[in-house]
Amino acid sequence: MQQRDFDLTPSDSEVDIAADFAKTRRHLQSHHLAVLVFIILGGILIALFNIMALPRSAGQPAPAAGDVAQLSLEIPPCLENCTPDELPEPEAAPTSVATPEPQPTPSPTPPPAPPVLPPVSSGEKLIALTFDDGPSGAQTPRLLNYLAQAGVSATFFVLGNLAERAPQIIARAVAEGHEVASHSYRHADLRTLGAGGLQQDLAWTAGAISAATGVAPAYLRPPYGSYNRLVQQNAGVPLILWSVDPQDWRYRNANTVYNNVVSRAHNGAIILLHDIHGTSVDAVPRIISTLQAQGYRFLTVSQLFAARGVTPAAGGVYTAVR
Repeated sequence: MQQRDFDLTPSDSEVDIAADFAKTRRHLQSHHLAVLVFIILGGILIALFNIMALPRSAGQPAPAAGDVAQLSLEIPPCLENCTPDELPEPEAAPTSVATPEPQPTPSPTPPPAPPVLPPVSSGEKLIALTFDDGPSGAQTPRLLNYLAQAGVSATFFVLGNLAERAPQIIARAVAEGHEVASHSYRHADLRTLGAGGLQQDLAWTAGAISAATGVAPAYLRPPYGSYNRLVQQNAGVPLILWSVDPQDWRYRNANTVYNNVVSRAHNGAIILLHDIHGTSVDAVPRIISTLQAQGYRFLTVSQLFAARGVTPAAGGVYTAVR
């Protein structure tokens, strides 16, 4: 059989296919390279943005009280079952775990001297009205009107976060001869905060009161009346409790509150009420008029100490001044 040689040359179609394949491969390589460059540049831009944002957020001012996150929410008994007009504005839901920067701690300053009182006889009956958990935008101004009409001064133990929201109310109270003192920042049980948390809480509250009134608080009333040695050692001021508790947070009836106060009043008593409850505020005019008719003179806590010649000690606990 005769052997033949064949000259095989690629057809035009094969050449075209090879050229198209090479071109496609080059396009894919370029595309992959562009994607890789985009990813690298995007990562660099994100890193630069985070680095630039850090110092900015660290230097932002303290958030408003309503924006502060609470890791645990405590509702004191005196704030349960309140009607809408008796409660302060609801706090905003926490959006982060950041806590506010404390207000600058005011320099220790002595409380203002109590007004000069007429001579107090040994048998004269003295008594102090005190109000917790405010200021309330709805109830505290109404209470201040009643006190002004009766010519009576009282002591207000306010929450720091509410004082920040309504500084004009406690400024008015001080301008009208009343006394404003600390009741903590958010009504936490101070025994549970530890030394650092306790000092921070009291600094926030003192800063809020001082900013609104120009006077550092002279007293602390621990929420729930709860205290221990740690609270006493860090308070820096006397602890003021009470000897007459009508449980007005429980009995939302002005007549019941009135009867509970009047029946338990005694010489040197410190009366506990809450100016966030409308029923308690309603009872105040009758309480004042009845006890004045019985010979009582109403004083602030500072005036009561001064009238009895008592100098309260920082960290000391006082329920009455006889």
